[in-house]
Amino acid sequence: MHSVKRIENILSSKEQTSGDSYAMENLKARKAEFSKLHAQAKDFVKYLTTLERQFKNIGRGDLKGIEETLPSLLNGLKLIWTISRHINQNESKFEDILEAISNGICMKVREKIDIRVILRTNPAEAVQVIRQGATLLERWRDEFLKTKMAIEQEQTMKRWDFGRYRELFAKPIYMKQILQNLQEACIVIQEFYAILGKDLKTVVGQADIIDSITTRVREQVIKLENFEHDVYASEYEITWQAAYHQF
Repeated sequence: MHSVKRIENILSSKEQTSGDSYAMENLKARKAEFSKLHAQAKDFVKYLTTLERQFKNIGRGDLKGIEETLPSLLNGLKLIWTISRHINQNESKFEDILEAISNGICMKVREKIDIRVILRTNPAEAVQVIRQGATLLERWRDEFLKTKMAIEQEQTMKRWDFGRYRELFAKPIYMKQILQNLQEACIVIQEFYAILGKDLKTVVGQADIIDSITTRVREQVIKLENFEHDVYASEYEITWQAAYHQF
Protein backbone atom coordinates (compact mmCIF):
# COMPACT_ATOMS: atom_id res chain seq x y z
CA MET A 1 0.00 0.00 0.00
CA HIS A 2 2.99 2.34 0.58
CA SER A 3 3.99 1.92 -3.06
CA VAL A 4 0.46 2.70 -4.20
CA LYS A 5 0.43 5.83 -2.06
CA ARG A 6 3.74 6.94 -3.55
CA ILE A 7 2.46 6.43 -7.11
CA GLU A 8 -0.73 8.28 -6.16
CA ASN A 9 1.32 11.28 -4.99
CA ILE A 10 3.36 11.30 -8.20
CA LEU A 11 0.26 11.17 -10.41
CA SER A 12 -1.40 13.86 -8.29
CA SER A 13 1.56 16.17 -8.87
CA LYS A 14 1.52 15.39 -12.58
CA GLU A 15 -2.21 16.13 -12.73
CA GLN A 16 -1.68 19.53 -11.13
CA THR A 17 1.08 20.51 -13.56
CA SER A 18 -0.33 19.04 -16.79
CA GLY A 19 -4.06 19.00 -16.15
CA ASP A 20 -4.21 15.34 -17.25
CA SER A 21 -6.54 13.57 -14.82
CA TYR A 22 -7.01 10.28 -16.72
CA ALA A 23 -4.13 8.42 -15.08
CA MET A 24 -5.17 9.58 -11.62
CA GLU A 25 -8.80 8.57 -12.12
CA ASN A 26 -7.73 5.19 -13.44
CA LEU A 27 -5.50 4.63 -10.41
CA LYS A 28 -8.31 5.58 -8.01
CA ALA A 29 -10.67 3.14 -9.73
CA ARG A 30 -8.08 0.34 -9.52
CA LYS A 31 -7.36 1.22 -5.90
CA ALA A 32 -11.06 1.07 -5.00
CA GLU A 33 -11.36 -2.32 -6.72
CA PHE A 34 -8.27 -3.61 -4.93
CA SER A 35 -9.53 -2.35 -1.56
CA LYS A 36 -12.83 -4.16 -2.10
CA LEU A 37 -11.09 -7.43 -2.96
CA HIS A 38 -8.75 -7.01 -0.02
CA ALA A 39 -11.69 -6.54 2.36
CA GLN A 40 -13.38 -9.63 0.92
CA ALA A 41 -10.24 -11.70 1.34
CA LYS A 42 -9.83 -10.56 4.95
CA ASP A 43 -13.44 -11.48 5.70
CA PHE A 44 -13.06 -14.94 4.17
CA VAL A 45 -9.90 -15.63 6.16
CA LYS A 46 -11.39 -14.21 9.37
CA TYR A 47 -14.57 -16.28 9.31
CA LEU A 48 -13.22 -19.47 7.73
CA THR A 49 -10.60 -19.62 10.48
CA THR A 50 -13.47 -20.26 12.90
CA LEU A 51 -14.09 -23.53 11.02
CA GLU A 52 -10.48 -24.67 11.10
CA ARG A 53 -11.22 -27.63 13.39
CA GLN A 54 -13.93 -28.94 11.07
CA PHE A 55 -11.70 -28.56 8.02
CA LYS A 56 -8.93 -30.45 9.79
CA ASN A 57 -11.36 -33.24 10.66
CA ILE A 58 -12.21 -33.65 6.98
CA GLY A 59 -8.55 -33.81 6.05
CA ARG A 60 -7.36 -36.05 8.88
CA GLY A 61 -10.36 -37.79 10.41
CA ASP A 62 -11.97 -41.15 9.77
CA LEU A 63 -15.29 -41.55 7.99
CA LYS A 64 -17.37 -41.61 11.17
CA GLY A 65 -15.57 -38.58 12.60
CA ILE A 66 -16.14 -36.58 9.41
CA GLU A 67 -19.83 -37.48 9.44
CA GLU A 68 -20.13 -36.22 13.02
CA THR A 69 -18.41 -32.98 12.00
CA LEU A 70 -20.89 -32.09 9.26
CA PRO A 71 -23.69 -30.52 11.38
CA SER A 72 -21.31 -28.06 13.07
CA LEU A 73 -19.58 -27.35 9.75
CA LEU A 74 -22.82 -26.48 7.97
CA ASN A 75 -24.03 -24.48 10.95
CA GLY A 76 -20.78 -22.52 10.86
CA LEU A 77 -21.12 -21.88 7.12
CA LYS A 78 -24.67 -20.67 7.68
CA LEU A 79 -23.47 -18.32 10.41
CA ILE A 80 -20.72 -16.69 8.35
CA TRP A 81 -23.13 -16.44 5.40
CA THR A 82 -25.47 -14.51 7.72
CA ILE A 83 -22.84 -12.25 9.28
CA SER A 84 -20.55 -11.33 6.40
CA ARG A 85 -21.89 -9.27 3.51
CA HIS A 86 -18.58 -9.80 1.72
CA ILE A 87 -19.22 -13.55 1.76
CA ASN A 88 -22.95 -13.64 0.98
CA GLN A 89 -22.44 -11.19 -1.88
CA ASN A 90 -19.76 -13.37 -3.44
CA GLU A 91 -21.58 -16.57 -4.33
CA SER A 92 -18.86 -17.80 -6.66
CA LYS A 93 -16.23 -17.83 -3.91
CA PHE A 94 -18.65 -19.44 -1.47
CA GLU A 95 -19.40 -22.14 -4.05
CA ASP A 96 -15.65 -22.70 -4.34
CA ILE A 97 -15.57 -23.36 -0.59
CA LEU A 98 -18.46 -25.81 -0.80
CA GLU A 99 -16.81 -27.55 -3.74
CA ALA A 100 -13.55 -27.87 -1.81
CA ILE A 101 -15.43 -29.42 1.12
CA SER A 102 -17.26 -31.83 -1.18
CA ASN A 103 -14.04 -32.83 -2.93
CA GLY A 104 -12.33 -33.32 0.42
CA ILE A 105 -15.10 -35.65 1.61
CA CYS A 106 -15.02 -37.61 -1.65
CA MET A 107 -11.25 -37.88 -1.48
CA LYS A 108 -11.41 -39.28 2.03
CA VAL A 109 -13.97 -41.90 0.95
CA ARG A 110 -11.67 -42.82 -1.96
CA GLU A 111 -8.74 -43.26 0.42
CA LYS A 112 -10.65 -45.42 2.87
CA ILE A 113 -12.45 -47.52 0.24
CA ASP A 114 -9.91 -48.39 -2.43
CA ILE A 115 -11.34 -51.11 -4.69
CA ARG A 116 -7.91 -52.80 -4.87
CA VAL A 117 -7.87 -53.12 -1.08
CA ILE A 118 -11.46 -53.35 0.09
CA LEU A 119 -12.27 -56.53 -1.84
CA ARG A 120 -9.33 -58.27 -0.17
CA THR A 121 -10.48 -57.20 3.28
CA ASN A 122 -12.58 -59.46 5.49
CA PRO A 123 -16.01 -59.15 3.80
CA ALA A 124 -17.89 -58.33 7.02
CA GLU A 125 -15.40 -55.58 7.89
CA ALA A 126 -15.44 -54.32 4.29
CA VAL A 127 -19.23 -54.01 4.32
CA GLN A 128 -19.08 -51.96 7.52
CA VAL A 129 -16.52 -49.52 6.06
CA ILE A 130 -18.45 -49.22 2.78
CA ARG A 131 -21.66 -48.44 4.67
CA GLN A 132 -19.85 -45.73 6.61
CA GLY A 133 -18.63 -44.20 3.35
CA ALA A 134 -22.10 -44.27 1.80
CA THR A 135 -23.63 -42.78 4.95
CA LEU A 136 -21.06 -39.97 4.95
CA LEU A 137 -21.74 -39.05 1.31
CA GLU A 138 -25.49 -39.07 1.92
CA ARG A 139 -25.17 -37.09 5.17
CA TRP A 140 -23.13 -34.39 3.42
CA ARG A 141 -25.93 -33.74 0.94
CA ASP A 142 -28.66 -34.05 3.58
CA GLU A 143 -26.98 -31.56 5.93
CA PHE A 144 -26.51 -29.10 3.07
CA LEU A 145 -30.18 -29.31 2.08
CA LYS A 146 -31.25 -29.05 5.72
CA THR A 147 -29.21 -25.86 6.14
CA LYS A 148 -30.45 -24.50 2.82
CA MET A 149 -34.05 -25.03 3.93
CA ALA A 150 -33.40 -23.35 7.29
CA ILE A 151 -32.04 -20.28 5.52
CA GLU A 152 -35.08 -20.14 3.24
CA GLN A 153 -37.48 -20.43 6.18
CA GLU A 154 -35.89 -17.50 8.01
CA GLN A 155 -36.61 -15.28 4.99
CA THR A 156 -34.16 -12.64 6.20
CA MET A 157 -31.06 -14.00 4.50
CA LYS A 158 -29.95 -14.41 0.94
CA ARG A 159 -30.89 -17.91 -0.21
CA TRP A 160 -28.48 -20.70 -1.10
CA ASP A 161 -29.60 -20.88 -4.71
CA PHE A 162 -26.25 -21.78 -6.17
CA GLY A 163 -25.86 -22.34 -9.89
CA ARG A 164 -23.37 -25.16 -9.36
CA TYR A 165 -25.61 -27.20 -7.06
CA ARG A 166 -25.87 -30.21 -9.40
CA GLU A 167 -22.15 -30.16 -10.08
CA LEU A 168 -21.47 -29.93 -6.36
CA PHE A 169 -23.27 -33.19 -5.51
CA ALA A 170 -22.92 -35.13 -8.76
CA LYS A 171 -19.72 -36.79 -7.57
CA PRO A 172 -20.97 -37.79 -4.08
CA ILE A 173 -24.18 -39.20 -5.56
CA TYR A 174 -22.30 -41.26 -8.14
CA MET A 175 -19.76 -42.48 -5.59
CA LYS A 176 -22.57 -43.66 -3.33
CA GLN A 177 -23.93 -45.70 -6.25
CA ILE A 178 -20.52 -47.35 -6.70
CA LEU A 179 -20.32 -48.08 -2.97
CA GLN A 180 -23.64 -49.88 -3.19
CA ASN A 181 -22.16 -52.07 -5.94
CA LEU A 182 -19.08 -52.79 -3.83
CA GLN A 183 -21.21 -53.59 -0.81
CA GLU A 184 -23.26 -56.07 -2.81
CA ALA A 185 -20.05 -57.65 -4.15
CA CYS A 186 -18.65 -58.03 -0.62
CA ILE A 187 -21.87 -59.64 0.60
CA VAL A 188 -21.75 -62.13 -2.31
CA ILE A 189 -18.11 -62.93 -1.51
CA GLN A 190 -18.99 -63.40 2.16
CA GLU A 191 -21.81 -65.78 1.29
CA PHE A 192 -19.66 -67.81 -1.11
CA TYR A 193 -16.84 -68.23 1.41
CA ALA A 194 -19.34 -69.16 4.11
CA ILE A 195 -20.74 -71.93 1.90
CA LEU A 196 -17.43 -73.14 0.47
CA GLY A 197 -15.88 -74.02 3.80
CA LYS A 198 -14.64 -77.09 5.64
CA ASP A 199 -18.17 -78.23 6.49
CA LEU A 200 -19.12 -78.49 2.81
CA LYS A 201 -15.91 -80.39 2.04
CA THR A 202 -16.80 -82.86 4.79
CA VAL A 203 -20.35 -83.32 3.51
CA VAL A 204 -19.45 -83.57 -0.18
CA GLY A 205 -16.26 -85.50 0.37
CA GLN A 206 -14.62 -83.98 -2.71
CA ALA A 207 -12.33 -81.24 -1.48
CA ASP A 208 -10.72 -80.73 -4.90
CA ILE A 209 -14.07 -79.69 -6.42
CA ILE A 210 -14.73 -77.21 -3.59
CA ASP A 211 -11.20 -75.82 -3.94
CA SER A 212 -11.74 -75.41 -7.68
CA ILE A 213 -14.93 -73.43 -7.13
CA THR A 214 -13.21 -71.30 -4.48
CA THR A 215 -10.41 -70.53 -6.95
CA ARG A 216 -12.92 -69.45 -9.58
CA VAL A 217 -14.59 -67.12 -7.08
CA ARG A 218 -11.23 -65.56 -6.22
CA GLU A 219 -10.45 -65.09 -9.91
CA GLN A 220 -13.70 -63.17 -10.35
CA VAL A 221 -12.85 -60.98 -7.36
CA ILE A 222 -9.40 -60.25 -8.83
CA LYS A 223 -10.97 -59.22 -12.14
CA LEU A 224 -13.23 -56.77 -10.33
CA GLU A 225 -10.54 -55.29 -8.12
CA ASN A 226 -8.26 -54.83 -11.13
CA PHE A 227 -10.77 -52.60 -12.91
CA GLU A 228 -8.49 -50.62 -15.23
CA HIS A 229 -10.16 -47.21 -14.80
CA ASP A 230 -11.09 -44.98 -11.90
CA VAL A 231 -14.10 -46.78 -10.47
CA TYR A 232 -15.39 -43.54 -8.92
CA ALA A 233 -15.28 -41.56 -12.19
CA SER A 234 -18.72 -41.31 -13.83
CA GLU A 235 -17.23 -41.23 -17.35
CA TYR A 236 -16.43 -44.94 -16.91
CA GLU A 237 -19.89 -45.89 -15.68
CA ILE A 238 -20.75 -48.11 -18.66
CA THR A 239 -17.41 -49.94 -18.47
CA TRP A 240 -17.76 -50.43 -14.71
CA GLN A 241 -21.33 -51.70 -14.90
CA ALA A 242 -20.28 -54.21 -17.55
CA ALA A 243 -17.47 -55.50 -15.30
CA TYR A 244 -19.70 -55.52 -12.23
CA HIS A 245 -22.52 -57.48 -13.91
CA GLN A 246 -20.02 -60.09 -15.07
CA PHE A 247 -18.97 -60.66 -11.48
